[in-house]
Amino acid sequence: SAGFIKEILEAPGGNSDTNTDTGIIDGSCTELNGNGTLQAEDFCQASGIQTESTLDNGGGDNIGFVDDGDWLTYNVTMPQAGDVKVTYRVASDGAGGVIRLEQAGGEVSYGSVTVPSTGGWQTWQDVSHTVSLPAGAQTIAIAAEIGGWNLNYFSIENANSNINDNNTDNNNTNDNNTCTSNCSTSGFVQAESYSAMEGVETEVTQDNGGGSNVGYIDVNDWMTYSNLSLPASASGQYSVSYRVASLSGSSLKLEQPGGGNVFGSVDIPATGGWQDWTTVSHTVSLPAGSNELAIVSTDANGWNFNWFEVKALEDNNTDNNTDNNTDNSTDNSTDNSTDDNSDNNSNDYGSCQGISSYPNWDRNDYPGNPNTHQDAGDQMTFADNLYEANWYTNTEPGSDASWSFVANCQ
Repeated sequence: SAGFIKEILEAPGGNSDTNTDTGIIDGSCTELNGNGTLQAEDFCQASGIQTESTLDNGGGDNIGFVDDGDWLTYNVTMPQAGDVKVTYRVASDGAGGVIRLEQAGGEVSYGSVTVPSTGGWQTWQDVSHTVSLPAGAQTIAIAAEIGGWNLNYFSIENANSNINDNNTDNNNTNDNNTCTSNCSTSGFVQAESYSAMEGVETEVTQDNGGGSNVGYIDVNDWMTYSNLSLPASASGQYSVSYRVASLSGSSLKLEQPGGGNVFGSVDIPATGGWQDWTTVSHTVSLPAGSNELAIVSTDANGWNFNWFEVKALEDNNTDNNTDNNTDNSTDNSTDNSTDDNSDNNSNDYGSCQGISSYPNWDRNDYPGNPNTHQDAGDQMTFADNLYEANWYTNTEPGSDASWSFVANCQ
């Protein structure tokens, strides 16, 4: 494999300049921490490739003119070692291309995936494979084992986080896929993947995961997201979370494109800065078969927008709350009065009853040491929302890709 990866020089975090002596191109070198998405043009170093404007959803640039042996390197940090699913957004006018993911320098090959003919150089679809990556900060390389393909972006997610893990096609039915088109909103939808908009601009984000966010949002500016496939909900109830930042606070509404039906509104708090991010959520009722949503700014104060997520609220949430309230009123009325006074680490309301609240951690690194984190599958509440850890994490719930939003507590 080393024959397809040239000698990697130490990246200076450059400015997309080409070293004429080595032919190595220095890029912006945006880093990815944990699960998330990197734009292809945010490489650290590359050889042989060129950038061009893309016609894929969200606009911007893609990597093209990829020949056999060309490569790009990226800095990523994985919170733990293990299997991850890597998805590449590709286009090709002919079948037979092969992408290989490697350790920079080519000493270790993590796996390869075939790029099919997508029907054109700007006809885009996703291909993916599962690989095992080590923990910690590292530089990986995307190498053209066989060239003849374009690359818009790639994403990394936990291999075990998906309930439908058989897609190397364009269905995108996994829980944590980054959504750009024809995909389920049971995962993160990048704000810049709108199909239409008015008044907004994109910019490089400082939020976890890097990439871009939507900004310069004024009152009545809007973004429409098309080709969505909502997760099934018998009740039609959904929890919608938005990743936002605002200097002074603002508000938004979720509606049918064109404003024919407003599904709900949510306030955006003052987060302290345009790149100080938080997650806000609300519960809405959406009609069956909805495949388009619009997000509209309703306040003169500005805000920035990184992603949103839609999750179905199961009917048994209500049933369980009713059953628990009935059972607890008989069996635990005395115990609860004692427990509530003595255990301040847990919540006692709604679907979050008994769940630890941030920063009251449940796990420690060594027996006898203080609790410092949550492990994969552990739940925690913060700001009246319930979150579940995707892996080892000690960050604020909802602040990065190590957490998945579960439900509102109230």
